[in-house]
Amino acid sequence: MSNAHAARQATLYGDIWEHDPNYGTAQHDVEDTVVHRIAPHMRRLYPHRPVDVVDFGAGDGRFLWAMYDRGLISRATGVDLYEPQKLPGWMSWRKQPLWRYNALSADYAISTDALEHLPPELVSTALAEIRASAPRGFLRISLKEDRYGTERGLHLHESVFSSAEWLIFLRDRGIEPTSYRVYLEADGREGALEVYF
Repeated sequence: MSNAHAARQATLYGDIWEHDPNYGTAQHDVEDTVVHRIAPHMRRLYPHRPVDVVDFGAGDGRFLWAMYDRGLISRATGVDLYEPQKLPGWMSWRKQPLWRYNALSADYAISTDALEHLPPELVSTALAEIRASAPRGFLRISLKEDRYGTERGLHLHESVFSSAEWLIFLRDRGIEPTSYRVYLEADGREGALEVYF
């Protein structure tokens, strides 16, 4: 199932990126997340040096670029079904599903707006890969359907769970949050979960 699913996702997201290069987290949201969430966490953990980072669900690498531009990264690896055309010398890439064995070793892992795209039966394996790759990190997980997808008749968020369920999944795979925050929508429903570990 996982190979067939990966092939379908590669085609789906390849088509999306080809027709809409701006798909993914808006640049101003990337900058806000890096400046106000990721950078302070990384600087507390690694105050004296830039570090190796792996991004699970890296898309076009915009989070890694924003982190590099702020001196947070010495080297980075993106993991995604999509691969950017050109990579700088400090960035490498694994064009593959998030749940496939990566054998990566980094100081810090991120995954932003990617885990909810996985089918439920593969979430646990992907989380284990993240935990095996880095001892610390930052995760942002959407807790609602993807508006970009629903407006186009696409089903992009396959794993829409509550924050409580996600926290159980994380802990079951050895990712123990040091802190987390749940963002609520205007109607009071959960919108997103951000986790530091």
